[in-house]
Amino acid sequence: MVTTTQISHDVASIKDETIALRRQLHQIPELSFEEKQTSDIMAKRMESLGLTVMRGIASTGVVAILKGGKHGKTLLVRADMDGLPMEETPGRPYGAKLEKRNHACGHDMNMAIVAQTAKILSKHKQDIAGTVAFLFQPADEPQLGARKMMSEGLYDKVKWDMVLSHHPVPSYNAGQVVVNHGQLWSSSDVLTIKIQGKSGMGAMRENAVDCAPVVAQLINALYALVHNESPANETVMFNVGVVKGGERPMAILGQAELGIRLAVYSEPLRKKLLIRIEEVTKAVCAAGRTTCTLESTQAIPTITNDATIATTVHSAAASVVGDKNVITDYRTIFSNDTGVYMEKTPGMMFMLGIKNEAKGITADWHTPGFDIDEDTLAIGVEIMSRSVLDLLK
Repeated sequence: MVTTTQISHDVASIKDETIALRRQLHQIPELSFEEKQTSDIMAKRMESLGLTVMRGIASTGVVAILKGGKHGKTLLVRADMDGLPMEETPGRPYGAKLEKRNHACGHDMNMAIVAQTAKILSKHKQDIAGTVAFLFQPADEPQLGARKMMSEGLYDKVKWDMVLSHHPVPSYNAGQVVVNHGQLWSSSDVLTIKIQGKSGMGAMRENAVDCAPVVAQLINALYALVHNESPANETVMFNVGVVKGGERPMAILGQAELGIRLAVYSEPLRKKLLIRIEEVTKAVCAAGRTTCTLESTQAIPTITNDATIATTVHSAAASVVGDKNVITDYRTIFSNDTGVYMEKTPGMMFMLGIKNEAKGITADWHTPGFDIDEDTLAIGVEIMSRSVLDLLK
């Protein structure tokens, strides 16, 4: 059976290769659903390991299957691929070669860690009790990729029992690892509410159905709803971000549109509030003699780490960086569509600190200066490799 010493040796032996792969990917930050060159690199690397590779799911998604030497469960290991439409701070020898493109959220790092984990585990596949499905997902940034992959039959193709993922976190130093045993990333629901009344002349208002007072009442009602029906100890973010209506000030407003966003950590609270938002919206619109439709344009669930899986990953992380460097009380109001896969089965995401003030690496996600301390790559590969082996014993 493979030992932790062997895994450590394997990770160290490919450290330079892992850095080189991350830099190669950093130079080609392709946008969502355009990750053709990136997905080709990932697919070819997986094929070179002898894995069974599926391409083209959700346009550019790649899945590589590693069957272990023993029967067991299936673990989905996920990485995201897309870059962002922004310039990066110049001067890096591995800077982006695509104009106004930047891997400013660490997806280059995520892919490199998962790809190198696949390389190490393929070497020790006889010690794996089950199957590992390595997923390289497009379009994380608009949070559309996971839903599209699921709609194209990903679960039926893989039928995983557990999900494991990771992500960089710039607020912690390289060598620190976040392993929450519970809530980690918030949900993100974006709804478009379309209200239909009847336009008309202001002087003949009795023949019209005005949407303007309905919009005003609805905005007030929704803010009151979220405030009054959310527990005081729960973090809830709600906002009306878009209001559209007519352009003729002399006319009665005959139709209107609202765009709202809800983000919470509690999945039960999320489901409750979404139901109540629909109920209140329909009631307010009916009272104003208008009709309405609600359309979900983004539905990303919370990421709540499974306690059993988190315990295994915590142990692996502690053995690599020391228990004092494992953080268990971090969570973020940002969302991540890994949670879509966790709607099917238990799973978890751990997070890797990437900051190093001595090296000038301090920038946050989605900023031009974002970078990582590349020493984090080996840490990530070792934690991921040990975690997979321990979860599939």
